Amino acid sequence: MTIQEILQSSPKVIKQHIKTLANDYTKRTNHSPCLSCSGDVRMMLQYLNRIYMKSQFQLKLPMVIYKVKLGSGLTISNDIMTDELAIEFLKVKPSRIELFSVYPDNWKQLIGLETEEKDESEEEIKEEAKIESDDSELVKEIVKESSKKPCAGCKDKKISSKKSTPQKRTRRSSKSTKK
Repeated sequence: MTIQEILQSSPKVIKQHIKTLANDYTKRTNHSPCLSCSGDVRMMLQYLNRIYMKSQFQLKLPMVIYKVKLGSGLTISNDIMTDELAIEFLKVKPSRIELFSVYPDNWKQLIGLETEEKDESEEEIKEEAKIESDDSELVKEIVKESSKKPCAGCKDKKISSKKSTPQKRTRRSSKSTKK
């Protein structure tokens, strides 16, 4: 099974092949991810998705981040671009197509403006969007099932966060014991 097939699979398959993904990530970045750290797992999955899951869409401005919907926390940029995310972004306001330098010829059909044929791609898009929304749950499950203990960096983060919390101080009585 290739890395791209693993990344396109269900969360269960991703969990089964997490060590394969981690090995590929280590070869590419010379950084070994801690599978007990949610941040490392999330960063690894985003990096591998960006490399293996090429999108048909690309924004004109490479370093810009746009909100998909006003008031929502969902954002879009070239770093996290997927076809599904771009389609959702365009469904909110189709005139946003001007923000893209690269997009497929059938983009109107993809967002539902032209309904010549409803094919399985819409169902696939909904299913993949559901998988992406389950990404944080997947990361939590991978970290939970990891047999490794947290790395030193994680332990240091926990220790420093405990130190940064203010401790209660007790007052000593101001009475003197001298007579």
